[in-house]
Amino acid sequence: MNRATLVCRPENSDDLRRKMLNTLLAVVVVLVAILVVGCGGQEGKDDIDRQRGSGNQMPGPIDTGGAAAEMPGSSTAGSSLETQTITVTLKDGDISMPTILKPGPTTFNVVNAGTQEHSLRIEGAGQEAGLGADLDAGGAASMEVDLTPGTYTARCPVDDHNVSLPLTVQP
Repeated sequence: MNRATLVCRPENSDDLRRKMLNTLLAVVVVLVAILVVGCGGQEGKDDIDRQRGSGNQMPGPIDTGGAAAEMPGSSTAGSSLETQTITVTLKDGDISMPTILKPGPTTFNVVNAGTQEHSLRIEGAGQEAGLGADLDAGGAASMEVDLTPGTYTARCPVDDHNVSLPLTVQP
């Protein structure tokens, strides 16, 4: 009797390998397509945004017909819209800064060049403003004040320093 030997092979292994690679390739192609469509190209988006006037672009200047633009609750009468910056040096017994200022938004950059704690307070024309805290020797801070025309006093409110400087705000 002849015996036949039976070898059990699942389908042709080359065919099985080919099917798996084709399936993997299809999945990769679909994922790449989803990423491309989902993220989109910036070039085309910017063109569409420019046509619509929206997007991440900075707006151009607003034409106010020569008139100053005014924010609600603010006044531009007699002042420019640019913030002026004033340097103030506080020393033991002295405040050094310009004494004639323009009206409008003003940043006071304050430096304590003394050996003691100092601070700055601006009072006058119906306004009061001051630094949030006293400055240690060598310390610095800034404060913003919208100055209107009038007479003011800059002073050091710390303890009994009694140092002050008259200021005039005029156009």
